[in-house]
Amino acid sequence: MERELLSAVETLKEYGNMLLGQQIKVFNDHKNLVYKHFNTERVMHWRLLLEEFGPKLTYVKGANNIVADALSRLEIAEEEFSAKGFTNELANELANEEEEFPTGYPLSYKEIAFRQTKDRALQNKFRIQPELHIKMPHTFSDSTYELIAKNDKIYVPKYLQHKCAKWCHLTLMHPDEQRLELTIAQHHTWIGVKSTCMCVCKRCENCTVSKTHDQKIGLLPPKPRQTGNHSLAHTMY
Repeated sequence: MERELLSAVETLKEYGNMLLGQQIKVFNDHKNLVYKHFNTERVMHWRLLLEEFGPKLTYVKGANNIVADALSRLEIAEEEFSAKGFTNELANELANEEEEFPTGYPLSYKEIAFRQTKDRALQNKFRIQPELHIKMPHTFSDSTYELIAKNDKIYVPKYLQHKCAKWCHLTLMHPDEQRLELTIAQHHTWIGVKSTCMCVCKRCENCTVSKTHDQKIGLLPPKPRQTGNHSLAHTMY
C-alpha cells in the first residue's frame, strides 16, 4: 500500500507545477487506497499531501490494468532468466554494437606522429616556440612514438582535428559543443578546438533534427523549493 501511494505522491510532486488546479484522476490496482483510512502515520502524511492536488483515486482491477502490469505479467520462461541466457543476450548486443558504432579510437600514435611531420605549421611552432611545444614519448604495445605536445597534451595536427572531434561526438552520444570541447581537452589540444567542436555539432544530422536550439515558447513555472533535509523517499525506508 505504501509503495503504491508513494508512487502517486512523488509523481504529483514532480509535475506539480503543471498539475496544480487541474482535475486529476489516479488509477491504481490497490483497492485499499480508495478508502479513507490511515493505517500508519506515513500514509496519513502522504494522504494530506495529496489533498493539495485533490485527485480522484479510482480502483482498476489488476486483470484490467494491462499497462501497469505489463512487466510483472510477461510470459517469460525460467531458463531465460538463467546466467547462460543473460550471457548469450549480452554477447548478441555487444556484437550488434560493434557493427553499428566504432569501438576503437581512430587516431593511433603512429598516425599522429606521421601527420605531425607533414603539418608545416605545427613544425614551425615546434622550432620557433620550443618552450611551449615539446616532444614526449608515448608507448602503445611494444612501440614508442615521439609526439609533439603542448601543456602535456598531444597536439593534434590539422589533418586529424575534424576526425578526432567527430569521433568523440558520435561515440559520446552527441554531446553539445561545450561538453565535447572539455572532453577532448583532457588529452588533446590544438588551436581552434572550440570552433572545430561547433562545426562538428552543427553539421551533425541527428543533432539538427533532435535538438532545439532556438526556443520560441514560454518556460514552465518553476518548481517550488523543498523545505527540510529529507524527502518522501527517505521517509519510506
